[in-house]
Order: sequence, then structure tokens, then C-alpha cells
Amino acid sequence: TRAFGALFDDVRRVAVGVSGGADSMALLWCLQRWDIGRGVYVHVLSVDHGLREAADHLDIGKIVFGMAPPLFL
Repeated sequence: TRAFGALFDDVRRVAVGVSGGADSMALLWCLQRWDIGRGVYVHVLSVDHGLREAADHLDIGKIVFGMAPPLFL
């Protein structure tokens, strides 16, 4: 709703930790869509929480650098 969105009107920087799993990548995708036209800097932190056998941080980097508007890894 608009009331929820208004909570973030003054936000200019957001940091999000992603592990490469489906849920964190979906969150990253949503943040990237939310960022469009707002002038928000989304900073992506690659996280290996040890729950998956292999989190490929290079793949996360490729995804992040391929997004537009650009995100920061």
C-alpha cells in the first residue's frame, strides 16, 4: 500500500545480504525494481551462511553487475 511505501520515501541507501538462494535473489530482484526512479543506492553483500554446499559469489557478482540500474557489490 501507499502508506507502507511512504515509510521509505527518504531512504537513499539500502544494504541487502544475498547468498545466491532463490529467496535472497528474489529479494534482490524486488529491491532493484523498487530502486528504479527513486535514486536509491542498493549495496549487495554476498553472504555464505554455510547452509548450502557451494555459494558461488562470482555468479552473484555477475548477476549484480548485469542489473540496471546498477547495484553495488
